[in-house]
Amino acid sequence: MTDNSSICEMPHSHTVGIATVNAIFCVLGVVGNSLVLVAVFRTVELRTLSNFYLVVLAIADFLTSAIVQPMLIVMVIDESRGKCDKTFITAFRGLGNFSASTSFLLLLFITTERFLAVMKPIVYKNYHPRRRFAIFISISVIAPLIYTILRLAVSKKATSYFSVVLFVLGYFYIVACYLIILLQLKRQSRKMEMSNSTPHENKSSTRHAEKVVTSTMALVIGLFTIMWIPFFYFRISQPSTNTGAGYNWVRTTAISNSALNFIVYAFRMKRFRNAFKATISDGFHTMFQSRTTSTVTSA
Repeated sequence: MTDNSSICEMPHSHTVGIATVNAIFCVLGVVGNSLVLVAVFRTVELRTLSNFYLVVLAIADFLTSAIVQPMLIVMVIDESRGKCDKTFITAFRGLGNFSASTSFLLLLFITTERFLAVMKPIVYKNYHPRRRFAIFISISVIAPLIYTILRLAVSKKATSYFSVVLFVLGYFYIVACYLIILLQLKRQSRKMEMSNSTPHENKSSTRHAEKVVTSTMALVIGLFTIMWIPFFYFRISQPSTNTGAGYNWVRTTAISNSALNFIVYAFRMKRFRNAFKATISDGFHTMFQSRTTSTVTSA
């Protein structure tokens, strides 16, 4: 417990708002990311290498919704009572920084995969895709772990600047990749239209699938950017601070992003949408059957 009351003060109105928003997105994130995992596990058509990246991202988002957000709720309630448990706050900061860094690196690697799939399809399919997947996932775990340790044990200020620089560079990389991908897909469409020969059905469907996946991931990354920009603004403007109502609000906005990706998949990708519907329908059917069986047995 700390004696610095200025660090452990949270207005009651902000506490109620922050706790409520986090609770809503916590439930949404746990349910939604669980739905992604179950849908891919149950649906053979969704078990592709590109979707396995989304599975890993869903796992990271699930952990954020299931662990990090409940911890933030507890922390802001404690702060509203003038209490600060340093061990709990350190654990929250560690898990939060780790999960956020993991999610961002996964988005970078998913972007790289999309770029290879469209621009270098031979490399994408034939150049050790499973080994590349294992390397990317390993980096997405090891690098955030090192960063988190440095932030907690070495320098909060230095790692704040580092994370902002990494975010900006990564963001420009992502934007550049998707612009190039979209231009390439447009060129391919124009070539198909100008060609005298009738386009092959398989090539046409593959191109359409690439467009859908690319636009979906661009939307996911766009949402990530919008919801994390306020957080990084605080990181650069107040690099040594991680307390207060404003900081907890931008934290809330940032980590709530973990609950939104499954909604994008549902609206943008038909296979995911159908798999979600089937999973929910089967869940209700199983629940109804169990209740009916229980009623008959008790009668």
